[in-house]
Amino acid sequence: MRLDLTEASASASKSVGSFNLSAGLRYNTDSVLSLDARFSIGLGREPRENKWVPHALAIAGRGSVSARVFLDNNEDGIYNEGDEPIENVGFTVNNGYQQVRTNESGIAFMTGLLEYAPVNLALAVSTLEDPLWTPALEGIRIVPRPGQAMQLDFPVFTSGEIDGTVYLSRKGKTLPAGRVDIEVVDERGRVVKTTRTEYDGFYVISKLPLGKYRIRVSREQLARLNLSTDTEPAFEITADDQFKSGVDITMTLADQ
Repeated sequence: MRLDLTEASASASKSVGSFNLSAGLRYNTDSVLSLDARFSIGLGREPRENKWVPHALAIAGRGSVSARVFLDNNEDGIYNEGDEPIENVGFTVNNGYQQVRTNESGIAFMTGLLEYAPVNLALAVSTLEDPLWTPALEGIRIVPRPGQAMQLDFPVFTSGEIDGTVYLSRKGKTLPAGRVDIEVVDERGRVVKTTRTEYDGFYVISKLPLGKYRIRVSREQLARLNLSTDTEPAFEITADDQFKSGVDITMTLADQ
């Protein structure tokens, strides 16, 4: 080994995306310049569309997922006629965002998942283009198997929104009522959403699934304050009619 020989080196690599590329450069004081380069690519087969998908890492021994996202218009949780694939939707794997997005068929192929290790897979809500779209599933926990692509569906429901104002009628005057507890009740009598009015009596409730509902002031609050209402307005959220505005409620003293 020569003690008077000095060598400098530099290297760079790319190990994400569709291929792996690494390169190294060495130069020494004998004016010897050398360049090393390595290119590799892994291939996985997307089972729904029968396509080969390139990957930067060797994936033969890792797990894969074919995830399909669609607008479930009949809300049965199954992809069938009338449902619409949703493009450009992302996912999280163990709470970390993935670069892969769904294509025009609503399919995202994720590979390189650690085999035999539990994985929490969820739709990234922030990538949904419509703020009133709601994932039917909060997430799925899977255990990938090497060389196998799991096929998973992620239905998305259309939801709706309602707003209005709550008033208090007392001694001939009707004024907006703040800090009133509002409840949305479904056809089975279950409270599915709650909110509280602002200082000006205004309320808004979003992310309501399609269906028929009633809106009311909390019965516990009415009883505690000795108030009553004449009606509990009924409304329906449909795919063609997602917004209900100006659904107002007037409260009065129970003995008035």
